[in-house]
Amino acid sequence: MPQVLTTASTLACGHLPKGGTLTPVTSTAKLKVSGNPVLQKANVEAALIPDCPIPQAAARCAKPLAVMVGPSLKLMCGGEPVLLDTLTGSTAAASGSPCGEFKAVTGGAPKLQVSR
Repeated sequence: MPQVLTTASTLACGHLPKGGTLTPVTSTAKLKVSGNPVLQKANVEAALIPDCPIPQAAARCAKPLAVMVGPSLKLMCGGEPVLLDTLTGSTAAASGSPCGEFKAVTGGAPKLQVSR
């Protein structure tokens, strides 16, 4: 069963050996799990990826482009779906051109689970 993502979760681009971390992923959502606000699409799409490991600057992930999979179909906060640990999306280079994908790497909140 998918788990809810919070500001304590880690999201990263898919480039190896270790994907670049999406930062800062902040949220002002009123719904909290273990004291951490839940994540929503706007929180993720406003993040940056400062440490993508791709050496070529033109191909390096700089920011999320779009959330593809992961919004809950049932659990909402402020009228917007919360994100689940099934989260995946596309990334963009600094030029804005698509260059890869990102995903949830760690942790949905184990104390709150939802069915899709």
